[in-house]
Amino acid sequence: MAFDGSLTLLVLAALVALKPLAAAACLAGGAAGGLLTPALATGAMLGALTGGAFSLLWPGAPIAGYAIIAAAAVLATTQKAPLCAIVLVLEFTHTGLALAVPTILAVAGAGLTAAFLTASRDTARRAGRVRPSSAAP
Repeated sequence: MAFDGSLTLLVLAALVALKPLAAAACLAGGAAGGLLTPALATGAMLGALTGGAFSLLWPGAPIAGYAIIAAAAVLATTQKAPLCAIVLVLEFTHTGLALAVPTILAVAGAGLTAAFLTASRDTARRAGRVRPSSAAP
């Protein structure tokens, strides 16, 4: 549904907000959970939401393209497998090479962002563990 643009922005925003809660409830209830499909679904919803918001500013923007590109970016980041995510999403959607360049750029940007945020978190964690010197200079 995210790929054909039939969902409204309000429904997409609600799905993006409620999906983690539903997943947590299912996992807490003992259901087995995977990573591939939830990452694709979350990415597609975020992409469709972004594409829908962008189409308000620029009517005619292809919401399905945004959903496909974001699905690949989220999958690449969560699985730490960018090449696999690009090939998998392009193969699943049969878009051919039409979305290859935007997908590659989005996956690269998502990977760089994840690396930067991870490095920042690790730096902050190490800074919190360092004890100030007790000896005065």
